[in-house]
Amino acid sequence: MVKKVIKVLLIDDDELQYAVIGKFLEKISNTQYQLDWARDYEEAMTAIESDQYDAYLVDYHLGACQGTAIIRDAIKKGCTAPMILQTSDTNRSVDLEAMEAGAVDYLVKPQINGVLLERSIRYAMERKETERQLEKQNQIIIEHVKEAERTNHYLIQLTQRITQELEQARKTQLALLPSIPAIPGCHIVAKYEPMEQIGGDFYDIFEFNSHAVGIVVADVTGHGIPAALISFMVSSLFKTTAPKLRDVQTTIVQINNALEGKIPEDKFATTFYCIYDAHTRMLTYSTMGHPPGYLVRCQTQEILQLKSNGILLGILPIQQDQYGSHAIQLLPGDKVFLYTDGLIEMPSQDGKIFGKKRLEAFLFDHRHLAIDDLIEAAYLHVLKHANAVDYIDDITIVGLELTHP
Repeated sequence: MVKKVIKVLLIDDDELQYAVIGKFLEKISNTQYQLDWARDYEEAMTAIESDQYDAYLVDYHLGACQGTAIIRDAIKKGCTAPMILQTSDTNRSVDLEAMEAGAVDYLVKPQINGVLLERSIRYAMERKETERQLEKQNQIIIEHVKEAERTNHYLIQLTQRITQELEQARKTQLALLPSIPAIPGCHIVAKYEPMEQIGGDFYDIFEFNSHAVGIVVADVTGHGIPAALISFMVSSLFKTTAPKLRDVQTTIVQINNALEGKIPEDKFATTFYCIYDAHTRMLTYSTMGHPPGYLVRCQTQEILQLKSNGILLGILPIQQDQYGSHAIQLLPGDKVFLYTDGLIEMPSQDGKIFGKKRLEAFLFDHRHLAIDDLIEAAYLHVLKHANAVDYIDDITIVGLELTHP
């Protein structure tokens, strides 16, 4: 195995010291050393600039020049090989001066022997190699940090853009919410609280004429952008179909069949759709997988469920004769309470959902409230149950109340 030759430059104006160091290095059996000699500052800097040496032994007194000055100048010129200062002075201040200048080790000439010399050169080279490896690792870390900063900057910009786009989507979704029509003897109100900036819930109100109105409350599973896109699709179908047909059963069938196969398999929509005719006071309704609405009948002190057995919207095709609607005549003072499941599925701190029974009990206990106050009170009561102001789902409530003649 060929031994690696370690090239050492002695920077010293004493020829005897060159001979002594050479003898010491020759006697080292396990390593081959090549010793060169520079006698003054100019020779030393020329040799250092050649960048061919593994280590430097620098005399503290080099004529009019100090060895520490050579060390500093060499480092300034980019020299990375280790430098060992040698001096006849045992003063501790020289040791500190050498370290401050950039020397890796410090040798006192009268004490130098082969073992000490080899150990010093080995230590100096290993220390420099360690420093180079640390510097290399440090550069890698710096690059990683810079890359992380660039990525973070990009993510901040992306987040800001997404936030702005979501805000625009939120404004668009809110702008699509309907105005409340004026129907004789009937007062309609609505409350919409998305879990995120945009939601999967929606409601719409269609004024067919001066005495008839259609109301749809819908919920697309999930929330955020995916649910909102599906809710836009369902909402658009209702906007184009409901006013044209003005019939609950036919409208539901056509919308269901138009959606069949267009909703992703992991998504679905539920709806409660009804038409109220102020001339006859008839409420005709149908549900597609949606929680039942409630009729608060103050005259008889009853809370009646408004439900049917419709399947989830858009899952399977249905025929006109396979699906029906229900009708009930309203009385003065009656209140219709429609909602999405975000209201009844709000959990308490111990994980108990609010549920239909609690909602029915609340509606009965507060049946005397006007529909506006009843909706707001129910909403706040559910939040109190959850002991939170954050929602786990979108919440939509639509109410209708027949005023007394």
